[in-house]
Amino acid sequence: MFTRETLQNSWDARDTTSTDDGVTFALDFRELTQLQLDELRNSVFGNDFVGIDELKIALEGNSLDALCISDSGTHGLRGPSKANAATEGPTDFSSFIRNIGRSDSKTLAGGTYGFGKGVFFIASKVHTVVVYTRTTDENDQRVNRLIAMANADDFTDNGISYTGRHWWGERAVENTGKERTEYAEPIIGSKADEIAAVLGLDTYFDEKRPTGTSIMVLAPDVSSKGEDSGSVNDGEASRQVMRQIADSLTRWAWPHMLEIDTGMDPIDFIVNHKNERLKITDPDRDPALRRFIDAYMATLNYNSPEHNTWKQDFRGRIATVAAARPKKVLGVVSLIDLDDGKPISADDTVINRDISSHIATIRNPRMIVEYYNARESGTGKPYCGVFIADPEADKIFARSEPAAHHQWNHETIAHDHRLLKEFWGSTHNPVKIFQTRLKSLVKSTETIGPSRAQSKHFKAATELSNSFGSLIANASGQGNAISIASNAKVSKSKKASSKNATYDTAVTGIKNAENGTVVTFSVTVQIPTSKLPARIHLEPAVFSDQGNIYKTLESVGGPIPEILKVTQDSPSTLNVVEPLTDPEIIAATEKSVFRVDVYQPADTAIALQLSFTYNVGETTNNE
Repeated sequence: MFTRETLQNSWDARDTTSTDDGVTFALDFRELTQLQLDELRNSVFGNDFVGIDELKIALEGNSLDALCISDSGTHGLRGPSKANAATEGPTDFSSFIRNIGRSDSKTLAGGTYGFGKGVFFIASKVHTVVVYTRTTDENDQRVNRLIAMANADDFTDNGISYTGRHWWGERAVENTGKERTEYAEPIIGSKADEIAAVLGLDTYFDEKRPTGTSIMVLAPDVSSKGEDSGSVNDGEASRQVMRQIADSLTRWAWPHMLEIDTGMDPIDFIVNHKNERLKITDPDRDPALRRFIDAYMATLNYNSPEHNTWKQDFRGRIATVAAARPKKVLGVVSLIDLDDGKPISADDTVINRDISSHIATIRNPRMIVEYYNARESGTGKPYCGVFIADPEADKIFARSEPAAHHQWNHETIAHDHRLLKEFWGSTHNPVKIFQTRLKSLVKSTETIGPSRAQSKHFKAATELSNSFGSLIANASGQGNAISIASNAKVSKSKKASSKNATYDTAVTGIKNAENGTVVTFSVTVQIPTSKLPARIHLEPAVFSDQGNIYKTLESVGGPIPEILKVTQDSPSTLNVVEPLTDPEIIAATEKSVFRVDVYQPADTAIALQLSFTYNVGETTNNE
């Protein structure tokens, strides 16, 4: 829950004035230095710990851990610093800082607030955080602010009851008639920047992403049980928690890790443990997620006038889910049969559950709400899939989520007649209708036509058969073939080997291009020392039911893939000489890792193949 809520907060706060500058979302576990501890004691908290003894004890110790959650490229906590200030603009700062606990009926771009900022206090053993934000005030003027806050148990002091909410900042006084109120305003300007610099809260701001928010959770509880943290012991506990948080990012936010043009800000994810950068699992290398990605790619830009009826796609099957009365599109669902007809074990995927009949439900923020366990397919085969809510239905699905954002519950909105009538002029429940339609579609999959094994490259073969007649044997062109023009069709991963060299290729990026896409392959090559130096030859392949038809397409002037760029991973292990139409790549070490950008024409399924010439400069040996 912690990872999803904090990421949701950052995504809600993204700067939507541009979609190409991106967002940084970072989580850092740190052991605070003596200098940082002194800064907290002297410049932030002072000696005021009435009602929160646990914080006093923590700061008096010789060591203290912190978990910092940072975003940049967002608009920060905007608006006035006072909760009662009159403004027609944003009130992010006062809502986050002053109003502890937030309504699950209030919405942002990402949907309902849910637990929201409460997760920060829950994650802290001392219920305390330090907040630094670079943002704009109620007059749209740039301002940098720093304030500390706690949400502890209520208490009584000198016969007066207190709520347990605390703030530390600049002392301020407000006189209202005979009433005198003292409260904490945020530290601002250069003083806030100086404190933030010492605490390391300014790490992720730069010229490209100058605004955002960093929250330091003091004394994070790394032994708590939960989805992200599990149950861990001392010692390696904090590293295990950060490792699980990294996996959780992949589990719930993998659509944001794909290099495809969705018209939304890209997110750079960073997870550190005591200055060690932890690897975030590549979803395209996860056995389960790579199949969910196939289904996701099929849904992008899919538009069919036929509703609640399967269409065969070369990946699997796809349908528009809609209600009949009132007539309204609810979203698009795509299903993919699992490889080898076998479920995927929880031990093999960051999803942490067996995958056999699961559909990832997704709304507009493009984060996973739930891996919904649907019924067994009508084909009897294990499968996975993706459902993306229609933009007009996004608000309905968002409001059906409980505070934890972990499912769509039709009962949540069943009595919200105002919301339902605003959506489609009826009190019928669209979430319940969606669930009914989905069950019916899954049950009916036995009637959709060819199996996945028969239709793996069905669409590519059909398109080519229509264009070139008898060029491809046994491929019958159909005038009503489905057209999903902007969807890439890529052989996700290919492993080849010989008695000499071995190599792996995997797709790590897909970007739109004119009349096609640009696909980035990550290539790892292993060559025995006795065969070095070796020349690596690259050649794209186009697959249909008849195998690799690259040469055939080239001979008749058909659209073929082209190698655009070879990029070496650091440190450099290769000597690359252009032109890239026939690049000469010389490997001098046993292992080489590099990336290859390949132009992929529309409606083709491509892969990247390698061959080798060994002992270059000596008697050569080709394969």
